[in-house]
Amino acid sequence: RINNADVMDIPVGQWAHVDVAAGLGEQSSGTWDLTVRLPGGVVREFRHLPNRSRDWKTLNWLGFVSNETRATVFYLDNIELANQ
Repeated sequence: RINNADVMDIPVGQWAHVDVAAGLGEQSSGTWDLTVRLPGGVVREFRHLPNRSRDWKTLNWLGFVSNETRATVFYLDNIELANQ
């Protein structure tokens, strides 16, 4: 879900590659970009998504959560956090 809208399904039991990019500090534009690469070469890009707050300019916490209401599992691998 992005901004309360269902935009795509991620296949169960397969890896997906997710890239998130957002400017911080003086480079903050008030938006962020999301690219999802699925098995089989399917790529979905979501550009210039609005930040929840236009005042957001620093990353103080990074976490991964599931909104599922049933017992579930998801795996994370090769996490890279870079300041470019």
